[in-house]
Amino acid sequence: MFFGKAEHSTKDSNSAKPSPFQPQNSLPLEKEGNLIGSQIENSATLQTQPVASLPETQIDCVQNTFDSVLQFSELSTFQPQNVPESQPSKLAKLDLTKSLPKLNLNQSTNKPQWVLDSLEAISAGHIELSPHGVGGTYFVKKDGNSISILKPVDEEPGAPLSPKKTSTKPLLPWGGGAIREVAAYLLDKGAAGVPETYMIEYFQGTILKKGSLQRFVPNDGDCVDISSSKFNIDDVHRIGILDLRILNMDRNDENMLIQKRNQEMRLIPIDHSYSFPDQISPFFEWQFWKQAKEPFSQNTLDIIESIDVISDARLLLELGLSYDSLRLSVASTILLQQSSKKGLSLFAIASLVSGPNKDFEKLLTQSKSKEQEFEIDPLSQIISFVEVFSTVVDNYLVHKL
Repeated sequence: MFFGKAEHSTKDSNSAKPSPFQPQNSLPLEKEGNLIGSQIENSATLQTQPVASLPETQIDCVQNTFDSVLQFSELSTFQPQNVPESQPSKLAKLDLTKSLPKLNLNQSTNKPQWVLDSLEAISAGHIELSPHGVGGTYFVKKDGNSISILKPVDEEPGAPLSPKKTSTKPLLPWGGGAIREVAAYLLDKGAAGVPETYMIEYFQGTILKKGSLQRFVPNDGDCVDISSSKFNIDDVHRIGILDLRILNMDRNDENMLIQKRNQEMRLIPIDHSYSFPDQISPFFEWQFWKQAKEPFSQNTLDIIESIDVISDARLLLELGLSYDSLRLSVASTILLQQSSKKGLSLFAIASLVSGPNKDFEKLLTQSKSKEQEFEIDPLSQIISFVEVFSTVVDNYLVHKL
């Protein structure tokens, strides 16, 4: 699995061909009585050494249940706030998911050194604002080289502290992009190569901030000026699978980086802050590429079949995504799974979701009339929805094919 930074472009400003960046947002987790600050109670902590005169950077983290993925927790509600250096303790209470066992990074053999290096660099002010995009996207530097990309929540496109002003309205409101970046990384599980992405909390002077941190991916530019015929079929298919699952609203050719490997161009998907919408409005650059009309390989079909929508729904709920966003993601995944079993191509499935006939929207409407509204928890309601929607899709495909 090749890791790098998702959410907006991860191209270094020193790269031969920099690519535009896009926005990020962030969302909440719950509360569990753990504290972020100099005093941590019952909490696994990653702590860097203080740099300059700044407070220590500390992060609460949890170990995800798959692939040894580390997901950094975030504040249940976040507003930039002044934190006196003399009172660094009890900054905020966290809500950590009890289903995810905690991991002390200081004792872990899986300690991500690039995260430690990034935190030190951020504390020392070794960051560089990207000239691209309309929000605050920063290259985090070590020895003059980019090691990660930081996107503060309060500097997203449309946010009050965004360093770049634009009259263009963001596709989604600011405040949720960072979590969507993390969610895309966790759901991908390495299949499409979404770069390693975490939520972090850090100090900028005495201001407590949070944002997404993504590992920088060395690359040879984006695919804007490259013929799509040169791209690997499996890469296109797996990015397409990811985009269908997260209903990506902004999969343009600037959001796919290129790596040249042994005379072959491989694709790396980035920029997922405009994903998991609560209404259907996807955009798939790859939809009309010739690779999208090729049949899935057996290995890719196995990947699609192995997706556990209930497990994914539980994860997305824990991350703080809304029920409406979650419902759409689950529905598009079910449509992907059942359609691919019937032999439909990536192009054909994408056309059901984003085509002029609005098939996906009609299926959701039909399902809605069969769903029963219960005063139950969101996960139980999703489980009930899966049963109803699966039947609706199956009947649709039987008649369509």
